[in-house]
Amino acid sequence: MDNSNQSASPFQLAICYWGLTRSTSFVHRSHHQHLFGPMRDGGIAYRTFMHTWSLPGDVQRVWGKVQKQTVETDAWRLLAPHEFVRDNQSIFEEQMKRNWSLYWHRGARNWAPHLLQNHLCALESLQRAYAMATASSWAWTHAVFVRPDVMLLNDLPLAEVRALKAGELALVHSGSSLNDQWAAGKRLAAAIYANRIADAAEMRSRIVAEALLNFTVTRWRLSLRFVKFAFYRVRPDGSTACSQGFNQGLALVCPMRVFINAAANNGVAAKCNITSRHEHKIPSICSKMQQH
Repeated sequence: MDNSNQSASPFQLAICYWGLTRSTSFVHRSHHQHLFGPMRDGGIAYRTFMHTWSLPGDVQRVWGKVQKQTVETDAWRLLAPHEFVRDNQSIFEEQMKRNWSLYWHRGARNWAPHLLQNHLCALESLQRAYAMATASSWAWTHAVFVRPDVMLLNDLPLAEVRALKAGELALVHSGSSLNDQWAAGKRLAAAIYANRIADAAEMRSRIVAEALLNFTVTRWRLSLRFVKFAFYRVRPDGSTACSQGFNQGLALVCPMRVFINAAANNGVAAKCNITSRHEHKIPSICSKMQQH
């Protein structure tokens, strides 16, 4: 829904989508329900900006393994972004290889090269999505960063996002580490979060997603506000890895193994059939079982 023609408001959102549309056809309904719905119902003005990549032959990998499913090249339309850009990832990868020594450090127990490369591509997509928002004429006050391959389980906490101060970044709980897959902030914090690929070149130690975000938060002295916004990533075949464990305070019951986050920081317990291939069935399968 394009509601950007509303009158000026001190609270206007830029929704920035970044990364591959691996499983958008499975999860898009949850975004309309839990992201766009609360903004629409609350009369909050917003615009959505999406950046993604084109891959050779649309072939995608998860943890280095080639997937049977190709990238859903048209699935971005299901989220109806106001502005959309798809760039050639191969061109960026060639640029990255010329500067590889900035990111790959000997003796630093690095990620495997292909995993580090994938993460840097994701960070570049994030930066480009944010650049779209800043280059637009949309007078946003807060940015929300979200991936197009996550299933959202509860409504965006608009009151907490609105209450953010300059230099304060909203994240979700993820056990002992920082979850880099979702964030919100006013312009200062949003810029620092979205441009942290520059911090990767300054880190000079092992680069993994959570460690890099922690480096950025520490380097730029951001304050953190942890909010209750639950989601999990969905793989290209419609499944999710049990190892994710719903690290945002959810109890996940799955056929292979049970993961319980005792802190229950997001106050939701969920029971899921993680092998479901039918997104429209998931809300009844993966449902809130109790409130703590």
